[in-house]
Amino acid sequence: GKVLLSAAEASSSTAKPYTCWGVFDGHAGDACSHFCSATFPRIFEESRSPSVALSRLSAAFEAALGKGVTWSPGTTANVVVADDDRLICANVGDSRSLLFRRGSAEAATSLSKDHDTWFREDERQRVESSGVAIISPPPPPAFLSSFPAFKMLYTVLVGCPRVWKQDGTRLVGGLNMTRSIGDMQLKPEVSSESDVREAKDVRIGSYVVTATDGVWDELGAADIARIVKETEEKVQGEEATGLRLPRCEG
Repeated sequence: GKVLLSAAEASSSTAKPYTCWGVFDGHAGDACSHFCSATFPRIFEESRSPSVALSRLSAAFEAALGKGVTWSPGTTANVVVADDDRLICANVGDSRSLLFRRGSAEAATSLSKDHDTWFREDERQRVESSGVAIISPPPPPAFLSSFPAFKMLYTVLVGCPRVWKQDGTRLVGGLNMTRSIGDMQLKPEVSSESDVREAKDVRIGSYVVTATDGVWDELGAADIARIVKETEEKVQGEEATGLRLPRCEG
């Protein structure tokens, strides 16, 4: 369900040039993430605002579902726009973008903040104040503290706090984030409104990594910086010898 939005420049010759990229990490199927990836470029062109575009994108997906639909797959959305030396990031869910400024790779700046059920107390309070429950799994048994590998396995199997909503006599949802596009069964408590952050004075040589939670769960900023550096050195080395590296087209 993970869909990358390729970097794209303004199509109009009279428009101010920009670069835009992002990721949509779908869940409960890939219909929502594919819809967002295919529709976002057109909607973004109309406003040139990533936050406005994501809001309209959410409305467009709901309209495409039709009236009376009470369940749907969902997706995260993390979109970055580069405009001269300024970066604008709009985020919904738990995908993330990190900015590595030239000369300070170890001190990455987060361009977004995850809407998760673990660490966002403000988001947790917002959702629970609307009458929707965020249910946490039972903690690992005490004896597992002596066995870190089994403790980690327990956490993976049992899961994390999840958003549940009463629908008649049953609970629906089970989402491990507090904002998303789609997920009609949890609207409006699970909001589609994006958070927006900006970074200014971004110099040439800086770079941004935009990825889903699966990447950030395994790699820290130092790991990303090392991988990028090793990749750059490999590219420079192979280009210097006349070899052509295969290019990955988003």
